[in-house]
Amino acid sequence: WIFVSLFAFFGCGQLVLLLYQSNVIGKTLTATKRSVDSAERTAAEFETPFLFPVLVSSSVAEDLHSLAGQENPERTASPRVSFKIKNFGRTPALLQRASAVFFVGELEEAHNDAVSGRLPELMLEPLGSLTAPLEREMDQAMDQPALEKLKSQSARIYLRGRITFLDVLGNRYEQIFCFTWDLETGGFIPWGPHRNRRKRLSSKRRRLS
Repeated sequence: WIFVSLFAFFGCGQLVLLLYQSNVIGKTLTATKRSVDSAERTAAEFETPFLFPVLVSSSVAEDLHSLAGQENPERTASPRVSFKIKNFGRTPALLQRASAVFFVGELEEAHNDAVSGRLPELMLEPLGSLTAPLEREMDQAMDQPALEKLKSQSARIYLRGRITFLDVLGNRYEQIFCFTWDLETGGFIPWGPHRNRRKRLSSKRRRLS
């Protein structure tokens, strides 16, 4: 009986140890699978094309200077801005649409792009960009009251828009962007992380050849 008891005791111990090892191995495999899945998702995101505007030129500084130096309260100015769309990703993209509004006021105001429309579908290689820049004129001419609002920071100059494109697998994406004119630096700066983000749309069209 002593021998049988010892045998049963060691047998139970081995069983408990085996179960413990199986549990540890299972958790390790689960953690490894999660790490692999996360790495695959990160790699896929990293390989996805990333389209974003690159500002080429603007007349904002000159127009603001001309308004500030005028004593005529009726004087107005219509600033213009031009930009290219560049693919900062590592894979090609098929550009479909690009809309942008250029205005002075509050960010949440509703503005429509008067020249928005479907672009001729253009393939943008990695680090490639549109050959001809897109140009927008401020939707309403600036006057002296608008200039005073800019100085008091109760209003800002914004360039806001969105870009839609396909990746090589036919997945459709939308990139929104927003820039504002910084009076201190005299140039445009990105405005708000949530205003400059990319999301994948639900529709799926075709693979790019």
